[in-house]
Amino acid sequence: MRAALPVVLAALVVAAPELAQACAVCTGGNSEESRSAFIWTTVFLSVLPLGAIGGGVIWLRRAMQRAQLEERRAQESGARPVAAPTR
Repeated sequence: MRAALPVVLAALVVAAPELAQACAVCTGGNSEESRSAFIWTTVFLSVLPLGAIGGGVIWLRRAMQRAQLEERRAQESGARPVAAPTR
């Protein structure tokens, strides 16, 4: 009997999604305000990874430029370049 309970519950949920409220967007998008919120949330979540990747690329580029500048300054002064610390 206990093993059959999850199967019966899953069958009920699949058979009657409106009872389980399976789709919040189906009933929630009736007003213009909620539609606008869904659109802006979608835009934000789509742009967020691109911004994170772009920020990482910019940070890496600046770090490389700083390292090259330090190396040039060390070569011009005749000193040996400082090696990056290792962990």
